This record gives sequence, structure tokens and C-alpha cells, in this order.
Amino acid sequence: MNAATELPDDVIAEINANRKASAIKLAQIRLGIDLKAAKALVDSYEESTSRSLSERSADESSSSIGRTILLTVGVGLIYGIYRFIT
Repeated sequence: MNAATELPDDVIAEINANRKASAIKLAQIRLGIDLKAAKALVDSYEESTSRSLSERSADESSSSIGRTILLTVGVGLIYGIYRFIT
């Protein structure tokens, strides 16, 4: 079971609002665990979400580079045809 499925929604909301201390306290209360375990869960959740965000931005970056290359080739082709016709 990963951290995202173990954490209640209100704890996740606190993490997303950058209130880590509050998220740890809520995790302690909601899950009935000690401070160290709650901190480990919150840290694990933060790490997993930040990693997936960086992976997504890398995917978006490579797709935008592909679009830029495709657009450049398309414009060059249209310009070449225009120059050939005129």
C-alpha cells in the first residue's frame, strides 16, 4: 500500500496547501500513529507527487520540442513550395 492510498483526503489537502506540520498532526490523529510514522508518510507522499510532476513536465517538454520541430519543418516546406511557384 502506498502513501497516497493511506493518507486521508484532509491530510492530502494540507500537504497541497504547503502546511506540512498540520498535515503530519492530522495524519497522527486520523491514522492513530506516532509522529515519526506520520512524518514518514507525509514525506513519502510529497516525494511521490513531486516525482510524478517532474516526470510530467519532462514529457510535456519533449512533446513541445517535437511540435516546434514539426512546425519549423512545415513552415519551411510551405515556404519552399511558395518560392518554387513564384
